[in-house]
Amino acid sequence: MGHLTVLYGVAGSGKTNIAMQLMEVICRDLADNEACYFISTEGPHYLNLLRRYDLGPRCFLANAVSGEHLLKLIFDVLLSGFRVKYLAIDSINNFYRAEVLRSRYANVLFNTILALLSQIVHQDKALVLVTAQVRTALTGKEEISGDALISYWSDLVIKCERIGPGKGVLIFSYPDSWAGKRVKFEVGDEGVKLADDI
Repeated sequence: MGHLTVLYGVAGSGKTNIAMQLMEVICRDLADNEACYFISTEGPHYLNLLRRYDLGPRCFLANAVSGEHLLKLIFDVLLSGFRVKYLAIDSINNFYRAEVLRSRYANVLFNTILALLSQIVHQDKALVLVTAQVRTALTGKEEISGDALISYWSDLVIKCERIGPGKGVLIFSYPDSWAGKRVKFEVGDEGVKLADDI
């Protein structure tokens, strides 16, 4: 069964590494008609991480340069002819944060993107993982930019928090039955290891 999972947190908390680690694991068992996808909205910095991960021939990487381009890339995934096993978008709200300030269309575009991701989840039983950037509210609390739309479409919401150099913790916040559960992880040259592996 597929899920649309949101992994949010500040820059450098380990979100991109976790997204790539999952892609490596899922790509190991692809059927002939399946593929994995990773779309970055933050430029090609993720390419520096590729040496840590062994991605197979049906693991496709792309860079989106705008919200409209991200929408086009998602349509390309839908029309690729492959069943989607895994799709990661790093980060889903990068363009939205700027576009919502100057365009009424931004909410429609963002909601359309999330609806298409939900369609991929249900159509292909895929794992769709989106990372999300946060902003600090006036209360001092970290909030997901576009939280209302993201939360509406999400099956699972997890905060990624840095607790030391190369170390972090995943804190589950949705669904309520998982709220408060925590999993520690470590990022090194071999990729991401969960607490049970450390």
